[in-house]
Amino acid sequence: MGELSLMSFRMLLLWTSITCLAFQPAHSQQYDVIIRDGRIIDGTGSPWYSGDVAIQDGRIAVVGAVVGARAKRTIDADGMVVAPGFIDMLGQSELTILVDPRLPSKIFQGITTEFTGEGGSAAPLNDRIIEADRTAYDHLKIRPDWRTLGQLAITLGPLRFAGWFWVTTIASQRGTS
Repeated sequence: MGELSLMSFRMLLLWTSITCLAFQPAHSQQYDVIIRDGRIIDGTGSPWYSGDVAIQDGRIAVVGAVVGARAKRTIDADGMVVAPGFIDMLGQSELTILVDPRLPSKIFQGITTEFTGEGGSAAPLNDRIIEADRTAYDHLKIRPDWRTLGQLAITLGPLRFAGWFWVTTIASQRGTS
């Protein structure tokens, strides 16, 4: 081999080695959960496609073919849709979350994030608002013992809200909504 050919061969060997290391197959991985053979809707507007979703440490690690990989739990999603959580842009759960914080009616629809408070809000409250909404509070068996957003946050405890709830309520307080 000539000097140029030997150098080309070494470059090809180096490139092949780097490529093999960079693109190791998923089967060498261990995941917490693999959702297999689902119809993936990725939220980009593209049509669905068949594939797998691997989850590690509560986060999506791989979307696509996860051939040969192992998992602590495997879910067969053949014929089912696998999608990121849907966003409800017009929630209205500001009181029902106080009744059942799991919001099963939302979760069963695939909704994982909700913007709420755009038309009305659970806080701030005053005596006039509480009396006007008394029927709803009684129906839901809620005792509105908060008045401010901070007090409502304490009432809700560790629950998390999308920022929109807080922003629209604050904007309403300032008369800018």
